[in-house]
Amino acid sequence: MESFFLENDGELLRKMHALLKDHQSLDPVTEEPKNTVLRNRVATTLTPWTYCIVGDEEGPSKRVSVNFALGDKPDRKGPLGDRLRKDLGLDLEDVIVNHLSEKYQMEEGREYTMVSETREVNRHHYNDKPRKKAKPLPRNLEPNSKPDKPAFEMPPGAINTHCHVNSNGMTPFLWSDDRKYDPAFAPWRKLEELDMFLGFSGEVIVAATCHGTDNSYMLNALKKSKGRALGVAFVDKNVSDEELVELDTAGVRGVRYSYVKRLTNPPPPEEMVTMATRLKRLKDAGKLKNDWHIDLYCEAADLQDLEPHIKAIAIPVVFDHMAVPTINNGVSDPAFQRFLQLFRDKQDCYAKLTCPERLTGSSRPEDWSKVLPFARALAEEFPDRVITGTDWPHPNMKEGQMPNDGELLNRWIWEIAGRNSDKLKHILADNPRSLFKFARKV
Repeated sequence: MESFFLENDGELLRKMHALLKDHQSLDPVTEEPKNTVLRNRVATTLTPWTYCIVGDEEGPSKRVSVNFALGDKPDRKGPLGDRLRKDLGLDLEDVIVNHLSEKYQMEEGREYTMVSETREVNRHHYNDKPRKKAKPLPRNLEPNSKPDKPAFEMPPGAINTHCHVNSNGMTPFLWSDDRKYDPAFAPWRKLEELDMFLGFSGEVIVAATCHGTDNSYMLNALKKSKGRALGVAFVDKNVSDEELVELDTAGVRGVRYSYVKRLTNPPPPEEMVTMATRLKRLKDAGKLKNDWHIDLYCEAADLQDLEPHIKAIAIPVVFDHMAVPTINNGVSDPAFQRFLQLFRDKQDCYAKLTCPERLTGSSRPEDWSKVLPFARALAEEFPDRVITGTDWPHPNMKEGQMPNDGELLNRWIWEIAGRNSDKLKHILADNPRSLFKFARKV
């Protein structure tokens, strides 16, 4: 791998110098513009360490860490990514990732790891302050890398309203210490590539529980999407109004609450009612420029206790995965009938008709027919309040459960629409664009 970085006299380094030579950054003390200098000794860090310790690994790592240091003085260590994003609006990590991916077919998180902060790199490689050992967690499966092509014409403007991005857990996008699983690496680049292949024109990226209330990786994806994607965030109850306004500007349109105990530690339901009231107040005052909603991940058994709180929410509520009905009980199940009645009582409830593989525990499309009656019951009675998506990269799937994303379109979403192009357009394009107010045109 050493030849990748050393050939042509440091091609990648020259590209970085060319990008930086006419830029200025702000001095961290005086906040006055200063010339940004990429130190010469960065050239040496383009060479992979023969032996390096990365993260919590006990011995030498087979992966390569690529470390870039930025400073205005020879002895200054500074976080490259943060300074360039904030001061220059320039993301050299994108340049590096694209270069390694396109030219050498190297995969971030496997063949190499991007680390933005010099001190963090030094700490790992010299192992001067080893991290506290953490209890091993279940590792998520990788998503299917060979999706089928849609067997029908995707409607213009189709939106994937439920998908995720996950970091590789390294600096600066760490996983939450409270997570209950280690996710598969799922960067924006892979999501966009997949959805363009499938025919989607936009995404709603829902914050994953593995990142807790740190939305930085999701926000990084929204920035990279250049208006293609919007987001749903996890936030702390003490989040400030100013932070919510910043999230609004960045493309966030909802706050997610999860009451699925095996995946997270649920907050008191009063918190989401309070948050909804705050969001409505900020919108009415003109501080939030966009309409927000509460995104709710709960299961059928939770609905009875949550129902009075849901009805008290002053903004729309969007249910992930149809509130996870108990499939074996059929649509006549009292819990699912309670869910339908909630939609009749609260006219701004929406359902994501998603995850037949999760609800059946099977990747086999023939098994998904058991879930179709639930999705069709919602789509037929509330045709303007149903949306759908893929749930890529399909967190917490077990062996035999990981779906083919193309089959999700062909054998699930197309079937919900009754193989009718007009109904499909309503579910995939009209409803999500109305709910999320996508500004970007197809």
